[in-house]
Amino acid sequence: MKKLLLLSLLTLVACGDKQGKTGENTVIDTLYLPDSGKGALKKVITVKDTSRYSEKFIEDFKKDDYLYDVTLIDSCLVTNGDSIQIPLDLKLNREYLFAKSINLKGYEVFIRRTGLTKINYTFKEEYDYDEDNYIVGEAELSGRFFDDKHSYTDSTLFKNEVFVTNRYHSLQDKDIFIDIGENESKDSIRVVLNIPEKGITTDLIFEQQIYIEPLMDTKDMVVLLIAFIVYIILLIFVFAPIYAVVWRFVKNRTPVRGTNWYMRFYEAKKENDREYEEYLKWAAKRGYKPIIKKRN
Repeated sequence: MKKLLLLSLLTLVACGDKQGKTGENTVIDTLYLPDSGKGALKKVITVKDTSRYSEKFIEDFKKDDYLYDVTLIDSCLVTNGDSIQIPLDLKLNREYLFAKSINLKGYEVFIRRTGLTKINYTFKEEYDYDEDNYIVGEAELSGRFFDDKHSYTDSTLFKNEVFVTNRYHSLQDKDIFIDIGENESKDSIRVVLNIPEKGITTDLIFEQQIYIEPLMDTKDMVVLLIAFIVYIILLIFVFAPIYAVVWRFVKNRTPVRGTNWYMRFYEAKKENDREYEEYLKWAAKRGYKPIIKKRN
């Protein structure tokens, strides 16, 4: 037991997940293998922070047909003397788009990893915006994913590329599974689907597309549009009249900066009476109280 924990700590740096930590809740289960009796063969399941793994993921190791101790620390799995990285091909909470064209018909699948072992998926036909036709669900990585890997060959014009995937099983439909893995050059992700309802089989390889996730969904856009319309209505029927009243008051009651200078110029230079009369007319026309010219 102590050797296994030491091995777990030594491998933590090598395969630890760098995403934010949740509340830790370490659980150690000691399970006796069937027909071995007390004090005989047993295995130990150690899980640091059970909140990061699904119950089914952990239960896979407790089955009678798995004979080895298991330690789970972040994204690192230690068992049977091996340190195994839980797949992190997809970044946490980022939505990815994968597409495939078949007989001039396009298909798309959107996938988002929501935890260490779970993903959300949405499968649809390209340009089909009727959500009733979508296949939407959640899929989960099996605890013994290292024994559930699958290889595919992606054939192109110039080469055949082999890539290895990890399988996620749908929680809504037992016939649906999604295989996810990186290509040989590790610069793109490939997805293979099995969705019998839509005639999608593992013969089709979906390629990763350039995709910028929308900042807001349709509902948010509708709310924003309504708020903008309300703002325009308030601007026209409430703020505009108030602004007009205040502007007229300021314009009629407060001479501009240049006007004050011009009036002081008249007073200081002692302009002749004809120019002063012009000033009085100017002031009266605008509603200003004229400055009385000083007499010498």
